[in-house]
Amino acid sequence: MVSVDCSDLVTNANNMAILPLKEMDDLEGDDRISELPDDIVLNILFQLEMKEAARTSILSKRWRYLWNNWPDLDFDHLKIIPECSNYEHLNPNETMKYLDWVNQIIKMHRGHSINKFRARLVFHERQVCDINISRWVKFALSKRVKNLELELPLSNPVKPDLKPSLLESGNNFLTCLHLSGVDVSGELLEFVLLECRLLERLFVKGSRTLERLKVASFKLKQLSILYCVPLEELEIDAVNLSYLDYAGRLTIQFKSFPSSLVEVTLHGGCVVAKVPICQQIAGFASQLSKFVLCFLMYIIPNPKDCVICNIPAKGLPCFSNLKFLELSHTPELMVDLPSITRLVGACPMLCEFKIQARVLEGLEPLEPASWGDIYIYDHSEAEDQIEYKPKALPSLRVFELVGFRGGDDDVNLVLTILDMAVQLHTVNKSCKEA
Repeated sequence: MVSVDCSDLVTNANNMAILPLKEMDDLEGDDRISELPDDIVLNILFQLEMKEAARTSILSKRWRYLWNNWPDLDFDHLKIIPECSNYEHLNPNETMKYLDWVNQIIKMHRGHSINKFRARLVFHERQVCDINISRWVKFALSKRVKNLELELPLSNPVKPDLKPSLLESGNNFLTCLHLSGVDVSGELLEFVLLECRLLERLFVKGSRTLERLKVASFKLKQLSILYCVPLEELEIDAVNLSYLDYAGRLTIQFKSFPSSLVEVTLHGGCVVAKVPICQQIAGFASQLSKFVLCFLMYIIPNPKDCVICNIPAKGLPCFSNLKFLELSHTPELMVDLPSITRLVGACPMLCEFKIQARVLEGLEPLEPASWGDIYIYDHSEAEDQIEYKPKALPSLRVFELVGFRGGDDDVNLVLTILDMAVQLHTVNKSCKEA
């Protein structure tokens, strides 16, 4: 048995012995990594951040262009220029610096394909960005991109020159299209859904030119349409859709039954549409496993005292498979205990319940002139006095209350949930609003 003096060993970050110093001296000057095949070296590079991989280009001539095969191009403005998060100290030249950097990277890229192209800008000059983003989209599609993401300021959406002919090159590869702060038309999105047969995820937020959209796709699994104000018609025909996130003022029209839909998030003006929100989803409520809803209660003063509520006491569907329920409400509105209790009671398999007070996007104060355009549930005091026995929730394990103020409504809600949840394990409360 040979003994080795531990003091003669080189150790790694975990203090594990790897090689005696004498053997390390014998390897001095050898570049063992560069002797590896390209595919192995690339696999090593792909474990690094893109900026770190770019620095390897100075190691040798062979390494100079290896990193240019990078498969995931993530151009996050805040990561490249951290100071851009402080709008008060922005340098106007930083936008051009960022754009030039992105253009240089894509010009040097030598790979035949890329998995992901993501560009995130926190500020921009509209005309300059329109031109550059069109160039980036064309580059990404020519590289057979699978995941294309553009995240731009919602306050000033860009309008790149995106034509159907430009998207034809990516129709057999694109699986995810994420457009935030990008003005697109319904015709363009419908073309994408028709021609990009592998598309599984579509995300559109803040488009000012999207007026009508018919989502017809057999492959689509996830759909998010958020705060596209001009939208006047939304029709969905996607039998394999499993996730829906919608914030808008319209009631969604389902052309075919969404038999695979299990997760739904609804907020914005649609929650006070003439058709009650629970009636909108009644056809598939029993198959949902997760439901996130903006909960509203408005008191209408004289001449008629009643309450605008999007969760009526009667006609609630049974959420027989629901495991997670989240309700959001604005801090200044009342929390109606009977309505919440009835809704929770319609979820016999509920495992986690969260209710939070937060500022809700896309909802404006309701004026008397608009009362005729919304669903009004006459919530009278007499109805409150009707005895309602809370149903037990044997599966509820977690209850979270965000924006807890300690008022009577909050306390009564907590006590009611504690009474219903016979197997409750965790109660989380936070005084901070989300």
